[in-house]
Amino acid sequence: MRGQWTAATALGLLTAFASTSAVAFDRGHADTFAVLPSGSTGPEGLTVGPDGNVYVTTFGFNAQGQVLGPSQLLVFDPRGKLLRNVSMQVPPRTHWGLLSIQSLAR
Repeated sequence: MRGQWTAATALGLLTAFASTSAVAFDRGHADTFAVLPSGSTGPEGLTVGPDGNVYVTTFGFNAQGQVLGPSQLLVFDPRGKLLRNVSMQVPPRTHWGLLSIQSLAR
């Protein structure tokens, strides 16, 4: 008898939840923080340094495929203004292993 009660309760709950529509999370309005410089490829990594600047490394790929040439380290101030564009001759996956935010913040 107890098993039937549990099954009936579970079925009732499933029926109640199945009949309600899903509510999506409203993310609201989003503002553009910054635009990557012309010729940049997609961003690989992004972090905010202790100085408040935003550090972005590029990935070396765009919608058409691999892009040859050096990767880039882009530095934006807290308002989204591009401060520096540094070419990097290292594979993208090693960017943050070789560089520290503290040394870039100087």
